[in-house]
Amino acid sequence: MPELEDRIINVAEKITATVCVVSMVVVLFLQVFTRYVLRNPLYWSEELARIILIWSVFLGAVFSFRAGTHMRIDILMKRLPPRLRMAVNLTSKTIVTVFSVVLVIHGSIFSSKMMRIIAPATKIPTGIIYLVLPIFACLTVIIVWIHPSREL
Repeated sequence: MPELEDRIINVAEKITATVCVVSMVVVLFLQVFTRYVLRNPLYWSEELARIILIWSVFLGAVFSFRAGTHMRIDILMKRLPPRLRMAVNLTSKTIVTVFSVVLVIHGSIFSSKMMRIIAPATKIPTGIIYLVLPIFACLTVIIVWIHPSREL
């Protein structure tokens, strides 16, 4: 069953990444086309592209964290005895979890406060943009503890 869940998550990640990249390319293409060809730029395209970029960066960080492809210096970890390596790894996971919980709390508070502020061009509440912080932190905690054998 975990293999099926892994495949479903992989497909969901690919679809999400594809939607983010394609939508940003389309928005930026429209921006360039309307500005330089039609000489009548879209006033909302830059803001929307920025929002898509923010969400793409945080979701991409979650995806690479899940895949274990974040940059890390593991030369020291490879030289540690197995028990000490496990202790360092547990400490790392605990620090990431504590940081993520703080980010969930403060990110939720911040995004709820920002719901009253409306982005000028897209008319999207800016709190929706900042919701990526608690979502990112929740997913990070889940990933850290769902793969107990993976080293950070």
